[in-house]
Order: sequence, then C-alpha cells, then structure tokens
Amino acid sequence: MKKVLLTLFGIVAVASIATAQEQKTTWGVRAGLNVANMTVKSGNVKVSYDARASFNVGASLQQSIAPKLPFFLETGLYLSGNGSKYTAGGETIKITPMYLKLPVAVSYHFNVKNVVNIQPYVGFYYGLGLGGKLKYESGAVSEEFNLFRKTTLEFGNESYEMSKQMKRSDFGMRFGVGVAFRTHYYLTLGYDLGLVNTAYKSTDSEFDYGTLKNKAFFISLGYNF
Repeated sequence: MKKVLLTLFGIVAVASIATAQEQKTTWGVRAGLNVANMTVKSGNVKVSYDARASFNVGASLQQSIAPKLPFFLETGLYLSGNGSKYTAGGETIKITPMYLKLPVAVSYHFNVKNVVNIQPYVGFYYGLGLGGKLKYESGAVSEEFNLFRKTTLEFGNESYEMSKQMKRSDFGMRFGVGVAFRTHYYLTLGYDLGLVNTAYKSTDSEFDYGTLKNKAFFISLGYNF
C-alpha cells in the first residue's frame, strides 16, 4: 500500500512539474455529504448493512495535462467519513471510520457557452484511516472498539486487550462528474468503490473479521479560485 501511495504522489508531482509553467491550474475548496456503506463478507456469506450519512471536506487541484485538449489531472486532500450500520435480532453494530483521502483522477472538460463546464472524471483514491469506532449494542450491553488500534476492555478486576478492527489503508476507484458554473461555482457527484479488504485479522486471536470494503456516494459544493 505504501507503493500505491508513493505512485499516486509521483503522478501528481510529475504532471504538475511538466505543465505548471504553460498550462492552467485551478485550486478549489469542497464540502458536502457522503452516503457510505460497506461490502461485508464472512466466508461465503454476504451480510447486508445499512448506509451511513457522513461528510466530506477538503481542497482540490485541477491541472491541465494536454496543450490543445481539455484533459485535466484532478487531485486534492479530503477529510471523508465512511462506514456502515447493521441492525438485526436486537443487536446494532455501527462502524464509523474517518479517512484522509488523496484522489488522483483524469477529467475531460466540456465547455457549454462559457457558462457551464461539465467535467466527467475517473481515477483512483488512497485513504489513510485517522480514527473511528465500532460500536456494539445489544439490550443493556454497549461496547466501543477502536477501529485502527487496540482496545483495552475492563471486566471487574481483569482487563482484556482487543485487537484493532480495520487496517488503516484503503484504496479504490473514484468516478463521477463535476459541473462548474461561471468558472468559480462547483458541484460534483461521485462514487468511491473500495478495492481492498480493510478488515484486520489478528494473528494472536481466533477472531475472523471477514472482508470489509468501503463504498460511498458523495455530493459536494465548492468554489474555484
């Protein structure tokens, strides 16, 4: 996963250096809504989880990469909430990870009468887990576990160390479409599809967390400078 992150940074750096002096660069700020969910699989059984609403906020960079064609490299840094919720048989499980995401995508800009600019894009993202909880509730029982680090549970005079629940690194595809109004005002609708298993399988316990993959629809409003 470190190689993936270095590769994404490398693409951004090379494209920026190669075109910065002669092509257009646009910076922007973004904020909006995530409707996140997770693909959950244990063995051959898939479990249906419910979507979870969260938020995204960050800064974007668009860099033109073709002298005569409206192809752009898009990247940025975003704070983005993911996760899911499961309720059945009186039990509730809430998974609430927060990621710092670095997307790298290529977009094509369709200019409509210099008023609206339609920008479909496709690419990848890398997510670094900053924090989050797995909360379990069943009747009067309520427990919280850290997603990305170990949790110490107290039982009377005894304590038990629970392994972390998820790996910090996430990687997947990103695609969607953005619309710029009169250059500065921006709206985007997109989808992140996780490609890697983020579940952590402890080597010192019998717990099997199966397969967890992130996915999320998002909509954001923004302003380009």
